Amino acid sequence: MYQFNRIFTLDNLLKLNSADYLFITRVNSGFYSEKDYLKKFKVDCDLNFIVKIAKASKKFEEICRQEQYNDCWNEQYQILGNLISINSEKPISFNTHDSDCFDLLRGELFFYYSQLELIKSKKDFSLDERLFLQEAIQYKSVHAIQRYHAYLNQQIESNVFSSAETAAYFGDMIKNCKSILELYGSYAYLMLAETYYNYAQWLRAQGKEDLVPVMVKAALTCCMAADDFSEASVFSIHNASFGKGLEESNSLKLMPDSFIKFLTDWIQHEPNDNSLPESRKL
Repeated sequence: MYQFNRIFTLDNLLKLNSADYLFITRVNSGFYSEKDYLKKFKVDCDLNFIVKIAKASKKFEEICRQEQYNDCWNEQYQILGNLISINSEKPISFNTHDSDCFDLLRGELFFYYSQLELIKSKKDFSLDERLFLQEAIQYKSVHAIQRYHAYLNQQIESNVFSSAETAAYFGDMIKNCKSILELYGSYAYLMLAETYYNYAQWLRAQGKEDLVPVMVKAALTCCMAADDFSEASVFSIHNASFGKGLEESNSLKLMPDSFIKFLTDWIQHEPNDNSLPESRKL
């Protein structure tokens, strides 16, 4: 029986009680056998408990990451795909990965709770939603990365951050995208391409025209990589886009070849022309 209980704050989800501390003590002492863990992971299957203990106990986390339990995590990962996409036109099951199975499951579970918080709060990017997103990003959730980047870009476009903070956030976004290149291939490369483009756009607005070509060149390189890896990324594109396709990787809804043309045209604009294309405006 799968348990995806609706806990709407990260603190509530991760808070340990006396029974949890006892369980961790027993884990650390080697009290449980592989058979015990298999029952807990496959039969009991309380994901809230599992991710909470894995966060608190390095040894338990290492056990969860062992290859013999991957089937347990992949089965639940597929179910999460259905839960997260249940309100879309065509709900999907996630395709499974051969590696990082436990971390990917954790990431999508935290993302799932972020979206429950969105429904509950009835507003975008509440603090509780953002906390779940930040936790999910630690486990390479592509959906959490896209959602959190949408929040950061919104704040940047509204001039909420200082110049130093904005530059730091762009660095974080680049790092987040790079962390999932191996897992999500073409999809992640186009996410990274848009991040470089957004950075170039901000640099141009700041009068730092000398750095703009560097960012555009990086974005173009990402677009070419996205094109090169498109066939090998079919399954990961399905997961990342909820079955909608590669164009969901960026707010411009561009495929690699169209993105290359867009960037080439944009870099030729006058340096003081900082207006956003209509497709880019929020």
